[in-house]
Amino acid sequence: MNERFILLAGLAVFTLFYIWRWSSYVRAGKLPPGESKAAPSPGQLVLGFVTNFFDKLGIGSFATTTSLFKFTKTVDDENIPGTLTVAHTFPTPAEALISIALVTVDMTTLVTMIVAAVAGSYLGPGLVARWPMRRLPPGLRVL
Repeated sequence: MNERFILLAGLAVFTLFYIWRWSSYVRAGKLPPGESKAAPSPGQLVLGFVTNFFDKLGIGSFATTTSLFKFTKTVDDENIPGTLTVAHTFPTPAEALISIALVTVDMTTLVTMIVAAVAGSYLGPGLVARWPMRRLPPGLRVL
């Protein structure tokens, strides 16, 4: 068994775990206040496809999705971070699985990038959430 297979299997297991947790949450009817459905509309699916296509090209999906949310006024500013996290959870592992399977990358580089991304996503929000609003750059102030 090689490292690439282990990485793909681990990613698949975490993705399936997320799908299971998300679907059980939706089945239990634990939707946020004001939400009447958990499934995206056809327009939101198109928006997600386009922004994740840009992500695969290296442009990034969070920035393009945020700007489209603000332009179309489909998501309140305070709900954008959580919406981005949930909305891009399914396509991002798909992108990763395809990329890891098709593109040859040194395993040391790939594992280092994954560790850095996980550490940043785990540690970053807790740090930034405690900052006073004036400390954030103007582009990050959503309230």
